[in-house]
Amino acid sequence: RRENLFKTINDIRELGFRIENLYNIKTKHITALVNHYADLLQQGQIAVNTIHNRLSHLNSLLRWIGQDKMIKSISSYHNLPAKRSKVAHVSKAWADQKIDSIKLIEQVRLKNERFADALCLQKAFGLRSKESLLLKPHLADKGNYLYLTHGTKGGRDRVIPIETQEQRQLLDKLKAYIGKNASLVPTGIKYVNFRRSYYRTLKQCGICRADGITAHGLRHEHLNNLYEQVTGSKSSLHGGNLHKDNPELDSYGRNLVAERAGHSREAIAAAYIGGKR
Repeated sequence: RRENLFKTINDIRELGFRIENLYNIKTKHITALVNHYADLLQQGQIAVNTIHNRLSHLNSLLRWIGQDKMIKSISSYHNLPAKRSKVAHVSKAWADQKIDSIKLIEQVRLKNERFADALCLQKAFGLRSKESLLLKPHLADKGNYLYLTHGTKGGRDRVIPIETQEQRQLLDKLKAYIGKNASLVPTGIKYVNFRRSYYRTLKQCGICRADGITAHGLRHEHLNNLYEQVTGSKSSLHGGNLHKDNPELDSYGRNLVAERAGHSREAIAAAYIGGKR
């Protein structure tokens, strides 16, 4: 929430408004912000969910300080989608976009070894970017499973089995050059600065929303592959009909995907592997 609020206030400032105090925020600032987000959405540089989250968090903050009538309901802004979908309709997986992940990750490696290894973690374990950057390999590696505690969403720890030679080799490689109590973020560098450099480097290599490819696509790819491995059927996003042919097996696969992704509800799996319609 704090990160979203800082980003939103910075967005208002970059639009040319001098905001030195939260009480300075007026309706004209919100209108300009919404129009800016609508333009970014049309250009494919921001997601609908991101817009909803930022406006929601800003609205909460303004209500706390008594400015509760500043932001209208999303449906009142005709240039923004009123609803956000939590069901994937188009695959974000790199493989589905005919992208050679090995080759592209090696391009990133030429610029920064740790950024490339973070992408490898996302591909091999289905981690979020934050989880991969904050992973402490010596502490997380429990032999036959990875125990995630740092950077997880909502502080929800989870376990991911180490099942392939690729996963084992990656962890051993990380432990060879990262300290016992350290993460991929180098000692002496703040996470927020390291993350900023990470996304800047990815953008330089063509990995950004504007180019139709994000690091998050590796996580989507991992989770779709997981579903297909455990059920023997393609996900509904890839044209599978297991939700009709064998609802019980489909539910098992969806629950596993949700758990592997760090969620507790089966319905969340639809954001990665498609819905049941």
